[in-house]
Amino acid sequence: MSRKAVFMQVLFILSLAVPASTLRAAQPGPLDLRLTDCLQWGAVWKTIPLSHALGQLGGCVEGGYVLFGLEQTLRDGKEPAIKISRLDIKQGTALGAALKQILRQLPPYEIEVVSDHLIDLYPKGAKKDPENLMNLRVSAFDTSDKDAYTILGNPRVVIPALDAALTPKPEPGKRLLTLYFGGYHPPGPPVTLHLKNATVRDILNAAAVASERFFPDKEPLGWVYTFDPAKSLVSGYRYTWGTLYSLPNGWSG
Repeated sequence: MSRKAVFMQVLFILSLAVPASTLRAAQPGPLDLRLTDCLQWGAVWKTIPLSHALGQLGGCVEGGYVLFGLEQTLRDGKEPAIKISRLDIKQGTALGAALKQILRQLPPYEIEVVSDHLIDLYPKGAKKDPENLMNLRVSAFDTSDKDAYTILGNPRVVIPALDAALTPKPEPGKRLLTLYFGGYHPPGPPVTLHLKNATVRDILNAAAVASERFFPDKEPLGWVYTFDPAKSLVSGYRYTWGTLYSLPNGWSG
């Protein structure tokens, strides 16, 4: 066998041994989106809450859009804040690089790309913490044409196990009255979900991802979960959820 034939045979064998995914260039994802020059933080704030920073970043991406799922813990009643003077985010900066700058100022966070548009951020180790309410697992979650905003912003209304976990046991001989507070919002995307053995986090992510198919007729939203250890469970404000808007500036449905 000639030297050339041997060389070609070796190349053929290598091509079989190396997965095809490693031979192709990585597909761009939401972290690769570039930022425009619309960020004007320094002219308005010295510090910015983390959830607001994410909304602002999403509003300044080009060539697509991004949604965020955020888990955060309050300290002294305040959410994590970012010092603007310590950021160097310019036009053309990749979203992933900007997020790294922001999270560098905070306790260790993890970033998880959930879909082509959804990015989760949570404290490191949160997904393995048995005390984290977002890890509460339900055997089945089924809903048809449910307003995505209700699932994202008030999940205990649609997840009985979550509501039960957050409902304090009444004192003997007394009844417990539960009140839900919420403001009006226009109808969100109607999503249908059928999930098995899912965590609360899984359900919120699935609702956000399912809402994406209605874009741009209806705006998809991300979510925010906030834990305030200073609040008591009885107060009803120790665990809260909300939606997170991060669509590019100028978007209109």
